Formats: sequence, C-alpha cells, structure tokens
Amino acid sequence: MSVDKSKKVQVKVSMPKEIHRQLKDISEATGIPMSTMMLQATIEKYLDGEASSKLR
Repeated sequence: MSVDKSKKVQVKVSMPKEIHRQLKDISEATGIPMSTMMLQATIEKYLDGEASSKLR
C-alpha cells in the first residue's frame, strides 16, 4: 500500500539521549515503533485531554 505524500507530514523531534535510549529499549521490547509510541502518547495527553475538558 503506497502512502499519498500529500496526506502525510514528517515531524522531527529532539530529545535528551537518555530519553531516546529508554524509548528505544521500550520500542524494541514491545515491537512498537518509537514514532507510533510518541504519536499515541501525544494523542492521549493532548487530544483526549482536550475532548474531556470540553465535557466539563
């Protein structure tokens, strides 16, 4: 399945080496790519939080 580049954005992040090492270890242990873990965490923290704050 090819990805339509007009519907995709590349994001680069900088982080301390220690955090990168920890994320890499978790990624290798779980088989979940680091990019997927970071995206899931972002959605959980910010987008889900935004939705729940609108319910208040």
